[in-house]
Amino acid sequence: MAAGGIEPRFIEEVILQIKGFSRYGFPESHAASFALIAYASW
Repeated sequence: MAAGGIEPRFIEEVILQIKGFSRYGFPESHAASFALIAYASW
């Protein structure tokens, strides 16, 4: 992003958002899928 002329502050904000999603959004979406599969196969 820096090579493309994006400001360092904006790059940092994007990185923080990606880190936040990886800690919550990714596991949460997989947990919901697993719950649905477990329920359907009961």
